[in-house]
Amino acid sequence: MIASSSGLSISKKPLPSEIGLPQNLKLKSGLNKGELELSFPRVAGVKAYMYQLTESPATADSNWHSDLSTISKNVFKGLQSGKEYCCRVAAIGANRQVVYSDVVSRIAL
Repeated sequence: MIASSSGLSISKKPLPSEIGLPQNLKLKSGLNKGELELSFPRVAGVKAYMYQLTESPATADSNWHSDLSTISKNVFKGLQSGKEYCCRVAAIGANRQVVYSDVVSRIAL
């Protein structure tokens, strides 16, 4: 870098050029009826997460409902009790990289 070789201090570390895959997803019932809570360990270098939900089974033609967040936990609300849902999360990096997790499913209580 030109700035660091000129003796100037750099206040921010460069962001990683690649981001990792969201792993170890945990999908559990929420605190209230009709809620599912999806959480996982934070992924280094990620700027945002896109949480997605669809009715089970997930297919290539599934219509995914999406929520954006900057934290590694999301609660899906207003779900139909007794129905199975599929969830996944996309990690979004600083350079607009998008990496999708595996799909996990659970029946909403």
